[in-house]
Amino acid sequence: MSPAQAWRGFYAEDALLTFEGQQVQGRQAIEAKLRDLVS
Repeated sequence: MSPAQAWRGFYAEDALLTFEGQQVQGRQAIEAKLRDLVS
């Protein structure tokens, strides 16, 4: 299972994630950020 799949249940489509001072809006953007972190 990928990190993006593991996280999918934890936020809504309009979720807002703040990571290292950078705001990431939306499920697809958050999943892309998570993939970047583990690549």
